[in-house]
Amino acid sequence: MEGREKYHKDKSFADPLIRCDRCSELIQIEELRILGSCPKCGNARVTNVRVMSEEEMKWARAEGIDPLFLSLFEQYEEE
Repeated sequence: MEGREKYHKDKSFADPLIRCDRCSELIQIEELRILGSCPKCGNARVTNVRVMSEEEMKWARAEGIDPLFLSLFEQYEEE
Protein backbone atom coordinates (compact mmCIF):
# COMPACT_ATOMS: atom_id res chain seq x y z
CA MET A 1 0.00 0.00 0.00
CA GLU A 2 1.33 3.41 -0.95
CA GLY A 3 2.67 5.44 1.95
CA ARG A 4 3.22 2.50 4.30
CA GLU A 5 6.95 3.18 4.21
CA LYS A 6 6.21 6.02 6.65
CA TYR A 7 5.89 3.33 9.35
CA HIS A 8 8.56 0.95 8.05
CA LYS A 9 10.75 -0.63 10.74
CA ASP A 10 13.90 0.81 9.15
CA LYS A 11 12.62 4.41 9.21
CA SER A 12 12.73 6.77 12.17
CA PHE A 13 10.02 6.03 14.73
CA ALA A 14 6.80 7.81 13.75
CA ASP A 15 4.12 5.51 15.19
CA PRO A 16 1.18 7.43 16.69
CA LEU A 17 0.47 4.64 19.21
CA ILE A 18 2.66 2.69 21.60
CA ARG A 19 1.86 0.01 24.18
CA CYS A 20 2.63 0.06 27.89
CA ASP A 21 5.15 -2.64 28.75
CA ARG A 22 3.45 -3.35 32.10
CA CYS A 23 -0.34 -3.15 31.62
CA SER A 24 -0.51 -3.40 27.79
CA GLU A 25 -2.61 -0.24 27.49
CA LEU A 26 -2.46 1.52 24.13
CA ILE A 27 -1.13 5.05 24.54
CA GLN A 28 -1.08 7.86 22.02
CA ILE A 29 2.50 9.03 21.58
CA GLU A 30 1.49 12.65 22.18
CA GLU A 31 -0.11 11.66 25.49
CA LEU A 32 3.12 9.93 26.54
CA ARG A 33 5.11 13.04 25.65
CA ILE A 34 2.86 15.13 27.91
CA LEU A 35 2.48 12.72 30.84
CA GLY A 36 5.82 10.94 30.62
CA SER A 37 4.28 7.61 31.59
CA CYS A 38 1.28 5.33 31.07
CA PRO A 39 -1.93 7.11 32.11
CA LYS A 40 -3.33 3.82 33.44
CA CYS A 41 -0.49 2.39 35.55
CA GLY A 42 2.25 5.05 35.61
CA ASN A 43 4.88 2.82 33.99
CA ALA A 44 7.40 4.65 31.81
CA ARG A 45 8.49 1.62 29.74
CA VAL A 46 6.70 1.21 26.43
CA THR A 47 7.02 -0.86 23.27
CA ASN A 48 5.81 -0.51 19.72
CA VAL A 49 2.39 -1.90 18.84
CA ARG A 50 2.62 -5.30 17.18
CA VAL A 51 -1.03 -6.38 17.24
CA MET A 52 -4.37 -4.76 18.00
CA SER A 53 -7.65 -6.32 18.96
CA GLU A 54 -10.83 -5.39 17.14
CA GLU A 55 -11.90 -3.32 20.16
CA GLU A 56 -8.58 -1.47 20.16
CA MET A 57 -8.95 -0.78 16.43
CA LYS A 58 -12.39 0.74 17.01
CA TRP A 59 -10.97 2.93 19.78
CA ALA A 60 -8.03 4.03 17.60
CA ARG A 61 -10.34 4.94 14.71
CA ALA A 62 -12.57 6.94 17.06
CA GLU A 63 -9.47 8.77 18.37
CA GLY A 64 -8.51 9.77 14.83
CA ILE A 65 -5.31 7.73 14.63
CA ASP A 66 -3.76 7.80 11.15
CA PRO A 67 -5.69 5.33 8.95
CA LEU A 68 -2.45 4.47 7.19
CA PHE A 69 -0.96 3.30 10.50
CA LEU A 70 -4.13 1.36 11.35
CA SER A 71 -4.06 -0.36 7.96
CA LEU A 72 -0.92 -2.16 9.13
CA PHE A 73 -3.07 -4.09 11.60
CA GLU A 74 -6.01 -4.99 9.39
CA GLN A 75 -6.66 -8.63 8.69
CA TYR A 76 -6.52 -9.71 5.08
CA GLU A 77 -8.30 -12.69 3.61
CA GLU A 78 -5.98 -15.04 1.73
CA GLU A 79 -7.13 -15.83 -1.78
